[in-house]
Amino acid sequence: MLRPSGHEPEKAGSALDYALLGTSISPTEPVKSISSADVIPLPQARSNLSQFADQVKSGAEKIITKNGESYVALIDAERLEQERIHLLLIGDASRGLFDVAARKLKDALGAVSALKHRQLSFDFPGRWRI
Repeated sequence: MLRPSGHEPEKAGSALDYALLGTSISPTEPVKSISSADVIPLPQARSNLSQFADQVKSGAEKIITKNGESYVALIDAERLEQERIHLLLIGDASRGLFDVAARKLKDALGAVSALKHRQLSFDFPGRWRI
């Protein structure tokens, strides 16, 4: 999500607040601005891809445009993986918080005990294990 340079949320919230708003920007992460030099027309990106890839590997992010409109982003593969993991963790945390709010709770010791009982009881189909 592109944000104007220096834009900060009015009130810093939790990671869940940001996840619910549909953004992966956390309150502790500075928001990077995209300069006009980072916005590249597709033909220029095509002819200088190696140069832009080196810049991205060094920390820059590039927006490639097609017909004057944002088309794709060029970001470092490690950064992409970090963002993916970040979003998965936020998703897991938000689902857990929603479960707590909906009172979909189980006692941890009871759940572990039930799993152990199930494993002992059904280790071999049709047989009881002692």
